[in-house]
Amino acid sequence: MPRIKPIEGKRRMIGVKVSEELWRHFRSLAVLRGTTATEMLEEAMANHLKKAGKWSDVKGATTHSRDGFADVLEDEGFARDEKNQPSEDRNRKEQQMFKLNLEDGEKTEQATRATKGRTSEKLDIIYEPKGEAGEYAPLAVNLRVGCEHACLYCYGPQASHTKREDFRSNVRTVDRPLERLERDARIMHQNGDDREVLLSFMTDPYPPEELTTRLTRQALEILIRNGVRFTVLTKGGTRACRDFDLLANYGKCSFGTTLTFFRQTKAEQWEPHAAPAPDRIEAIKTAHAMGIKTWVSLEPVIDPLETLTLIRVCHTFVDHWKVGKLNYNKEESSKVDWLAFRRDVTTLLDSVGADYYLKNSLAVL
Repeated sequence: MPRIKPIEGKRRMIGVKVSEELWRHFRSLAVLRGTTATEMLEEAMANHLKKAGKWSDVKGATTHSRDGFADVLEDEGFARDEKNQPSEDRNRKEQQMFKLNLEDGEKTEQATRATKGRTSEKLDIIYEPKGEAGEYAPLAVNLRVGCEHACLYCYGPQASHTKREDFRSNVRTVDRPLERLERDARIMHQNGDDREVLLSFMTDPYPPEELTTRLTRQALEILIRNGVRFTVLTKGGTRACRDFDLLANYGKCSFGTTLTFFRQTKAEQWEPHAAPAPDRIEAIKTAHAMGIKTWVSLEPVIDPLETLTLIRVCHTFVDHWKVGKLNYNKEESSKVDWLAFRRDVTTLLDSVGADYYLKNSLAVL
């Protein structure tokens, strides 16, 4: 298990050592707030001290006496002595640090998604995803319901109150998808709504029949025609390459795929009817070569070693990574040391200079 290094320079401006992972968490929140990571950290610490009844000891310390602020925090156990602290104690305090700003961070991100470019007229087929799905994009659209990939970890059947077998075998097109999408896209354009729309959560935009129906291609043309920002997430592999001519000439889009395993033998066990992992990797590589912004969803993480291998193999042609733990299978999830994985994956991503986002389920354990 890699050792958490104390942070020097700006990250110790308030006299508190924090881990690399925590610093990145505050830095991402600072971007949303339009402030600095140091100010975000100070605010989180102050909130903690208020709850602990210690705020009277350091009231005003963030503006008048950083040393006094740090002294009380040290009494609370936030300052770190890397050489003498046992790993279990370090883990406990690291988790405490991560949890400090979770509630505030969730409220900030939700408020940002809800207010940025919101349209006054209600959208129809385009909707605001709830819960963890909202960490992928502020808006989404499903042209179909159901998916024949039959992934064992899929939350679609549960979310749609459908039996798993029915969700896989009865894929259907929603009512008047293109007509409704045209209306929503026009509303977004007229209102200057620049929120990103994801295709898709409750289905895959590139099932085999897409090669003949061209439903997704027509939807992309509608979004492009109306200047709507969008992203595609698919496990359809190189079937999606047919539409790269549209994406390559449109600056407000990106293309993503979900990767869970590098070895196809393992992928077949969990994603029996999805495009093979090498085929999905080839689609990402092709998109990147054509100048399309690419991203990979490493969610759910089932085998940490497989996830780390995927990063090593694909980092040169992936522009952004989203990483999330396995949540809907307690038995398999319990086999993973998530704290160790979080450290390993962030260390690797940082070492290759990757741009990435840790989902809340992994960022705050």
